[in-house]
Amino acid sequence: MAATAAALLLAVAPSATAGPLTQASDPTTSTTSTIPDIAARGAQESGFIQTCVRETIGVDVATSPIFGRYTLIANCYTVDGRVRGSKLDMQFCLGNNDGTLEFAELFAESCDLRSVTLRIPLDQGQVVSYGINCLKPDGSLNFSTVDLNAVIGNTNGTLSCFGIPGRDGEPF
Repeated sequence: MAATAAALLLAVAPSATAGPLTQASDPTTSTTSTIPDIAARGAQESGFIQTCVRETIGVDVATSPIFGRYTLIANCYTVDGRVRGSKLDMQFCLGNNDGTLEFAELFAESCDLRSVTLRIPLDQGQVVSYGINCLKPDGSLNFSTVDLNAVIGNTNGTLSCFGIPGRDGEPF
């Protein structure tokens, strides 16, 4: 497989630490911003990749009923510049509409959790592609993807979607 500008992660995130916490490049303006400035923008319900450490974004492979293969994990910045580990149950963020992922709820009952893929741009790209095989009405599977960055936000270091916060704790 040829090298690309994006990394394909299958069900697990690599462990990595963030770089210096004093400055970060701002991909939206090509200027330099402080971490608190960047984290403040993450108080929205989308655009989490701008305020989370890219190398830590992944999918939790634990099989507990609460946090399983459909759990998004990341280390994200708080408004005061600290890094906080966060987990978000994707059940509250994604739905299956006739085999196609959409921003809704309860996709896991009709999608094959073993087929989850996550594509994270290593450059300044903003699309975080989450893909999975979901059942169509005829019983066949359709591989469908969505851009998680369009609906996942960072609220003071905690991942969230539709106003529902994930769990937070120590950085991963």
